[in-house]
Amino acid sequence: MLNGDEAGFSLCPKTGKVLAPRGWKNLYTVKMGNEKGNITVLIVFLASGKICPPLILLPYVRPPKALVDNMPSNWVLGRSESGWMKADTFFEYIANDFNEWITQNELKRPVLI
Repeated sequence: MLNGDEAGFSLCPKTGKVLAPRGWKNLYTVKMGNEKGNITVLIVFLASGKICPPLILLPYVRPPKALVDNMPSNWVLGRSESGWMKADTFFEYIANDFNEWITQNELKRPVLI
């Protein structure tokens, strides 16, 4: 048995507060139509403490090369225009990356998430 959870991080917080050095001005601007931009992270783990490669969903159809090159090699980058988890993205992760991880770690099948 495995357990998993996803967390969403808003790119445009409604509080209007951001962290920055004192005295800085024009810290950020919100692009119109991007109010619901989000980053989603899905982590699946075993009771023993083993963690599957996390699924990261960024609001890009084609993420910047620099971002992909600097991401840890065992993380999985999913595709989502909004950064929100969708059924097809979840299925792709389970069918490909998660399934491969189970095989590599020689977990007894069937597994239950």
